[in-house]
Amino acid sequence: MKDKIYLDEKGYYDYLAEIETLKEQLVNMKAARFGLKSIYTDPDSLSEALEEHKREEIRLSEKIAARKSDLKRIVIVARDLGSSEVIDINDTVNVLLDGDEMTFTLVTGTPDFDAEIPKITVNSPLGKAVYLKEVGYVGSYTVGNRTNNVEIVSKEKEVKLELK
Repeated sequence: MKDKIYLDEKGYYDYLAEIETLKEQLVNMKAARFGLKSIYTDPDSLSEALEEHKREEIRLSEKIAARKSDLKRIVIVARDLGSSEVIDINDTVNVLLDGDEMTFTLVTGTPDFDAEIPKITVNSPLGKAVYLKEVGYVGSYTVGNRTNNVEIVSKEKEVKLELK
């Protein structure tokens, strides 16, 4: 069975919007197929262009089908777990990774390894290893043939300042 896909509410709606965008691209691509006949006068060139266009339509259709199928795997993450020790989305997590200290922020969406504090996605192997675990957790996760040991040392909750 495929792994779950963890998204926050915004990520879920972005995912649905991406499916709709792909559907629109497919409709536009199918409509553009008819315009190919006016561009290519040579029958062989037209045939080749139509075949390539059809392959792109199939690729896009398969991508849409995969995204729709993956909807069953999506878990919308909760924002307040009620425990200050449980690792949640947007927490800054301090771990020992194979004995080396590492600090990162656990996020949904796109990782950012170049940020001052790297952002690791909850869908990554490391993210899955620490998400919903408590400070003090010791475990491991595998990437390819390599097993990585991880210990959660501490965490800090994202602080949002609000102007009143």
